[in-house]
Amino acid sequence: MVRAKVAEALKKMNIEPNARITVGLSGGADSVCLVHCLHSLGYSLRAVHVNHGIRGEEAARDAEFSRELCARLGVEFILEERDVPAYAAKKHLTSEQAARELRYEALLSHTVDHLAVAHNMGDQAETVLLRLIRGTGIDGLRAMSAKSGKIIRPLLEVTRQEIEQYLAENGLDHVTDSTNGCDVYSRNLVRLQMIPTLERINPAAVASICRAALLAGEDADFISSCAREYADAITVRDGAAELDVSRLDGLHISIVSRLLRMAVARVDSLVDIERTHINACLELLNGQSGRSVSLPRGMRATYSGNTLVFGRDRQKRDWEIPFKEGSFCLGELTVSVGAVEEMSPRDGRSEYIVLQDTRGVVLRNRRDGDRIRPIGASGGKSLKKYLIDKKIPLHLRDGLVLAARGEDILAVVGVTVGDSVAVGKSKGKIYKITVS
Repeated sequence: MVRAKVAEALKKMNIEPNARITVGLSGGADSVCLVHCLHSLGYSLRAVHVNHGIRGEEAARDAEFSRELCARLGVEFILEERDVPAYAAKKHLTSEQAARELRYEALLSHTVDHLAVAHNMGDQAETVLLRLIRGTGIDGLRAMSAKSGKIIRPLLEVTRQEIEQYLAENGLDHVTDSTNGCDVYSRNLVRLQMIPTLERINPAAVASICRAALLAGEDADFISSCAREYADAITVRDGAAELDVSRLDGLHISIVSRLLRMAVARVDSLVDIERTHINACLELLNGQSGRSVSLPRGMRATYSGNTLVFGRDRQKRDWEIPFKEGSFCLGELTVSVGAVEEMSPRDGRSEYIVLQDTRGVVLRNRRDGDRIRPIGASGGKSLKKYLIDKKIPLHLRDGLVLAARGEDILAVVGVTVGDSVAVGKSKGKIYKITVS
């Protein structure tokens, strides 16, 4: 039965018979079943065992068992060793989180076509319950997918009882991780206490939970497809994702929430993004422009001029260089200054100014107290107010290149020039300032 279920699962995932499959082999019942079953189906296999550096002699026993199993089957075997305690301390992670990250990093480093992991129906039910306890939404309730990128889960519709029966029928031994019986880990608590209790209420509790996850996934896919119809409301510029808030009017909160998550995903991973963070972003839309909130992984959401911007939470660093002809590299920007005979049409990256004397003139980023008298204006105003009036997004303002003399702004490249240095309004040498 297991072999037939695995073959059907692979068929649904469109895994070709000649696919090269890497298998995560711990030596436990599930992974032994998976390796043997895939081998019996004729797939080209490579088994990778990861020693997490936690269980000492027991871990060495598991590695040797896995090596011997592969030798009997004629399957390529690779042993990888990782220091989970050190990594957990360095990254401020739990042992479970650190082990998972290092395990997948090791497994994927040896994967060509597909990485098969041995999650079964019981694991799926545990994942659903853990996420439910933590307050997940409908996307989280779908739990693990049968196929996610290179990762495949051929045993996801196979029960633990079926796996044990398969091992017995094929005379296969396996090792047992002593920590599986330790209830200090949340997943073990769910497996050892919660699921047996639920099965007293409904003997088919595991299958029912997995069916609920499948239904949640179908609904989540539908809602996501609706949200994707508004995906053009998100644009990416200068490493930040900008969401046009005007496009959200009249949309259901479920669609809006997904659009927010889609915007975050354009900049970074959705890992650690929870409902509380989405709610904080929604709150921004009800407040004044310029407000922002911090998000996980060093991100920040800022509401600016009817646009919600998701970008890196970078500390502003002031810089300043003398105004002179030449090209200068400023991080990701290159600024070029050169004398020209006449102006060309503006292209959004350049400005032209006229100077009789360049002494005291610098190129720099904006500072508190900056003022500008824009070309054609009757008087000056603070640069901050001018940029707000021009609806320059907040997250772009610190990246603007200015030509200045003291607090007097002569040009904001790509935006405007000061009236006193505009071509045709004063005499002197014409300089073209370009940012690329």
